[in-house]
Amino acid sequence: MRGSLAPPAALSAMLPAALPAALPAALLAALLALGGAAPPAAASGRDTNDSLTVAARAVPLPTGAWRMVAERRETFRLRSGGGYPVSRRTLIQERGGQLVGIVGVVASEPFARPVRALTAPETCSPRLFYRAIRLALGAENHDCVVLAPFRPGLDRLEADAPQAKVVWPAVAAEARERGLALPAIFTCAYHSLFDSSGWLEVSYCWNAEAFGLPRDNRDWEQNGLNPYNLGGPRQAFIDRAVAWMEQAHASVQRGFRGESVGTLPPF
Repeated sequence: MRGSLAPPAALSAMLPAALPAALPAALLAALLALGGAAPPAAASGRDTNDSLTVAARAVPLPTGAWRMVAERRETFRLRSGGGYPVSRRTLIQERGGQLVGIVGVVASEPFARPVRALTAPETCSPRLFYRAIRLALGAENHDCVVLAPFRPGLDRLEADAPQAKVVWPAVAAEARERGLALPAIFTCAYHSLFDSSGWLEVSYCWNAEAFGLPRDNRDWEQNGLNPYNLGGPRQAFIDRAVAWMEQAHASVQRGFRGESVGTLPPF
């Protein structure tokens, strides 16, 4: 796999009164996979631009109109008792009858008291990826961003595409209803941040076919978007996606810290 490490970045700091001082790794993994436990909320159909606020944190949006297709607020229940609120949003962008992009957000409400996560989430170490930048993977915080393929017809395990699978049911339902063309493979940037103040995950998924790459229907082992097979225009597309992802992560970090995020540049 391809990956890179970068030096630690500063994060900020607070979990609920009912939450224990140490959050077991299994519970954290379950929290990350929570979206598969219940059906997505009904699509709201609202259009939005620039940014949105989820659980008191600003989340930047790429340039253009984004349609909200699912939103939900729920309580994550701990096996030890108690819990805390989690908010979810799923948005799509379409152009010319194609699904161009997906934004998925999962965020906790600000924590009432500190918590320790024993391990970084699977999002930071997927089985298949183009580029991984892990800024912090400690017990008290994590900060990572990963660019990886999401294959709706192939990825079955949360470890393959943990964030994309959370948002996919709402996206697939909306695409069917609106008659939108879907690619065989999405290219997704997964941003994950956690510290004593809370937890935020943002997914930006792009349809390479909407940006001029021809559809590749070959088996995954021979597919041009397989990280081992990149070359020519597909390598250029991934390089472009990596550069965009790095710029976007700085804005996601600012939103996590409670700062202004602005609008992300066009992909």
